[in-house]
Amino acid sequence: MTRDLFALSVLLGLVAPILAGLSPIHGEVPPLPAGIVVAWGRNNAGQTAVPIDLTDATAIAAGATHSAALRVDGTVVAWGANESGQTNVPPWLSGVTAVAAGQGYTIALKSDGSVVSWGYNVYGANRVPSTLKSIRAIAAGYDFALAVNEDGTVSQWGHHTNVPPNLSNVTSVSAGNAHSLALTHDGVVVAWGDNTFNQTNVPKGLGRVLAIAAGGAHSAALTADGTVVAWGENSSGQTSIPLDLDGVIAIAAGQAFTTALKFDGTIAAWGVSYAGQTNVPAIHGATAWACFDKTDREKGVLR
Repeated sequence: MTRDLFALSVLLGLVAPILAGLSPIHGEVPPLPAGIVVAWGRNNAGQTAVPIDLTDATAIAAGATHSAALRVDGTVVAWGANESGQTNVPPWLSGVTAVAAGQGYTIALKSDGSVVSWGYNVYGANRVPSTLKSIRAIAAGYDFALAVNEDGTVSQWGHHTNVPPNLSNVTSVSAGNAHSLALTHDGVVVAWGDNTFNQTNVPKGLGRVLAIAAGGAHSAALTADGTVVAWGENSSGQTSIPLDLDGVIAIAAGQAFTTALKFDGTIAAWGVSYAGQTNVPAIHGATAWACFDKTDREKGVLR
């Protein structure tokens, strides 16, 4: 199957508590101002053309060919492709605390625990179940979405809705092309869905995990000692962790690449880079970012 050469990474420059007081490393670009979004990769639909008036972002999400950002006032702005209305943010939407983007659709989590979705409804991915309430976290995959309920269980709608029975104590979720990851309160990773490339075969002994990221057909986890573990498809080196990688505080994954945010605010990236998605700009002071990569099947990420 042929590949549509698109990739997107979005980086948000914020001065978070973990980076507060850090000075720029000598010879590097000064830290980004708080709330500034920087994007790189393919721009065939304007997905990396960040609105010039977006200077107050607090969270971001990258979809197949569109991007979204949460502003400090709880509203959402979106840009890029809009063939399915994925960037038509409902004018009444407010009080948002998190955003996620998938294949032609966008979802938002509000402060009251409700979820709002708009755009393409492939397999019912943006048809939010009416029973959802008191949601704590969300994730968007290719054609399905995930939500962490108040009681620590997981709800899933759209395609690939086979959540493992008895899954509980979940704190966060991540969605790939056709597989899902959940992180429990005790640092354990649970995976389900397509396992063609062993992307749901969580390495034995993996524990003390702080964060998870589901790529197209690979998975990654950040452990408490700042190291990254990855498994699944490795056709482009997306699970080949750089040997000198350390000091990682967050991770994100695209279709066939993986990225890591380091304590000093820099980003490391590895894997496929046909559209420059791993060519991280010379920036400093980042605290959040998101990745997305498009092929015949797109992957929603996270972060």
